[in-house]
Amino acid sequence: MAGTGICFFYSISNSLPAKYFGTKMGTANGLIKLGGGIGATMLAISLDLLIQKVGIPWTFRILGFITLSTGLPVALLIKERIPRHNTPCIELSMFKSLPFTAIFLAAALATFTLFAPPYFLPFIARSVGLSSSTGAGLVAGFNACTAVGRLLSDPACDKLGSINTFLLTMALSAISVLAIWPFSSSLPLLVTFAMLNGVANGSFFTTMPTVVASMFMGDSSERAAVAMGQAITGWVAGHLMGAPIAGYLLQATQAEQGETIDPYRPAIFYAGGLASATCMFVVMARFAREKKVLKRV
Repeated sequence: MAGTGICFFYSISNSLPAKYFGTKMGTANGLIKLGGGIGATMLAISLDLLIQKVGIPWTFRILGFITLSTGLPVALLIKERIPRHNTPCIELSMFKSLPFTAIFLAAALATFTLFAPPYFLPFIARSVGLSSSTGAGLVAGFNACTAVGRLLSDPACDKLGSINTFLLTMALSAISVLAIWPFSSSLPLLVTFAMLNGVANGSFFTTMPTVVASMFMGDSSERAAVAMGQAITGWVAGHLMGAPIAGYLLQATQAEQGETIDPYRPAIFYAGGLASATCMFVVMARFAREKKVLKRV
């Protein structure tokens, strides 16, 4: 039930900006997603404290009350600028567009990797001899950097182009996972990885919706909302299986019983390999839209 509600809310928060903003849609998306980054940062710290103070059941109840008290006023204030007029919920003809299909596949692959770092940073911190509070602090820092990424990517989308920004985002994600994370056996390196990957992770959730909406904004805001819904549907497999696959790899290498980062490397390279494949699909979309390298796209 929670997953269904969160998915509905996320889809609405992505589609509504396309109805209100055109040239500044990247900035609008960035500011909206900034709220999610701030909330995630606060939750990473407060939930750990709540579990210690009141236990898991009451922690969930408090989280539910917070969601209810903030969500209901928002639901009463949100309003569609343009009512829907017989717009189909699904338009498979959009997949005839090579750029849209490539971005769809890129985002679908990216979701397999995006949630692995915050899940496994506490375990890696413990394996290299750091305390549980340090692990929670790393996750909080990661989430704080997602807020920074969401904020920085909005002007980048407006100035460099949304697809160009998306390509830089996924390149940063792949480089941080493959070049830094496998060797992060000390706190400074873990902090460096959490900062860079957090920025890339947060930027994804701003740039990807902006890319999809911009592809169909010339047709109508309603069609852009349909495209966004279809694109987000492609995230299902990554949300469902991304972290569990990494978990199975950790179980196979008995990583949780180790005292080094070495057993975590298969899962790390799995995430980095998919991030690299994501970059390839974004490159395909970029040059399908515009072959000039320095062009704003």
